[in-house]
Amino acid sequence: MKRALTLLLLAFLATSLIATSYTLATSPSLTNATFSIHPQIDRRLNVSSHQGITGTVTIANVSPVCSITGSIPATGPALVITSPNRRIQVVSLNWTLQNRCELIAPLQVTLSPGTYSLNLSSCSYMGCRVLPITVVVVPGVFTPVRINIVTGIY
Repeated sequence: MKRALTLLLLAFLATSLIATSYTLATSPSLTNATFSIHPQIDRRLNVSSHQGITGTVTIANVSPVCSITGSIPATGPALVITSPNRRIQVVSLNWTLQNRCELIAPLQVTLSPGTYSLNLSSCSYMGCRVLPITVVVVPGVFTPVRINIVTGIY
């Protein structure tokens, strides 16, 4: 009985291994997702313009009084990106003022793979002490970035 159970278990494991190997061999995207540190990378793409950073920058409580007024265009600091070789790139952001309370700017910048430092120009709020932040850009992926600054105004 014990021997039969052991043989049954070994047969199950062998069948599972064969089925998994076949699936991985016939599905390149699944293979990339399974064996990559970054499963979003599709190694079949030309990655020259498909990598960088994407996300939002938020500066919250820019006014002591918030109100439900929608959003209007606004001005705010630029994004300052320092590359691994110390080159500086300044990117203007499209800020909106939401409900007279917070500045929000989306960002998406194409960058070569490497480790970058992100900062905001002229950021003097209390929450700016969290800057700069470091991000790693890998081939074929837009690295998500969220910069949240709290002003100290309540």
